[in-house]
Amino acid sequence: MALLSIYGCSLSSATGTYLAKFTNGLARLELVQSGDHMLTGEVDWVSFDTNGRLTSSSASVTGMMDGGAVNLTFKGNAFLSGTSTGAGELGWNGITLTGNFNGGKVSTVTFARANELEYQWTLVAVEKNAQAIAFAREQAERQRQEDAKRNQRVARIEKLTAILKNFDTEASVHLHRWPGAEKTMQAITSDMEAKLQQEHSLEGNGVARGQLAVAINQDDVSAEQMHNQLLSLKNDFTNNVEPMMAIAGRAKSICASDSRPDVASACQAFSQAYATALPQYQAVSTGLDHLESIYQIEHQKHQDIMQAATAAN
Repeated sequence: MALLSIYGCSLSSATGTYLAKFTNGLARLELVQSGDHMLTGEVDWVSFDTNGRLTSSSASVTGMMDGGAVNLTFKGNAFLSGTSTGAGELGWNGITLTGNFNGGKVSTVTFARANELEYQWTLVAVEKNAQAIAFAREQAERQRQEDAKRNQRVARIEKLTAILKNFDTEASVHLHRWPGAEKTMQAITSDMEAKLQQEHSLEGNGVARGQLAVAINQDDVSAEQMHNQLLSLKNDFTNNVEPMMAIAGRAKSICASDSRPDVASACQAFSQAYATALPQYQAVSTGLDHLESIYQIEHQKHQDIMQAATAAN
């Protein structure tokens, strides 16, 4: 009898506090039984979702008891949609109800006899579980974001590595051609000088001299076409290659500060590509400046030759 007095109820009376425990929460049912076996009370629910977010709700309870049989109606709360009913038995350990508690689905819930202290203990445990789940979710989300950032970093480094390798290949082609381009510019000047000398030797032959003057101008046009190609290369170098190498320089610092295996692997390939591309970059920069200086020298000669050819005519 001492045990029954603690919970404030007896088998013949449903009056008391009951707890139903779930993996994601609990429900507290408080009932009062009147002399005519009518039951009134309240049920409150506390639960958490898969993200650890806690929600709570409550409902009024009415019903009746017939011997050990219990019939209850739950009405009006956010957890239970509309009105739900449950029927079951009152036993020494509590009330077992079967009803449409779970979104209209029939299920069986056991409400064990309890007191306020047990309820508070259980509520604290539920809140701690919710906090643990929320913390784990936050940790998982932070890890997901870190993984995404790392994957993006690896992808950018790999893309930059491919660009460096492609630049190295293209630079080799241009560097191989440029000595020939320099000789071609100088050869055009020599050809123009030879034609000017020939023009001077044809004094009195206006037609032939005119044809040579046209040929001299055509040589200058060819030189300008070569210069336009050079300017196009210089613009591409300034607008694309120089920014690429600046980015590559910053990537070196990033690689030096990130030792994670997948990043380190990408950085190793990048470092090799950068080490190969850097001298090519310097050679291209020097080569472009050199070709421009050669052009300016030859261009001035062309202007002098064309001026002399015009004066001769």
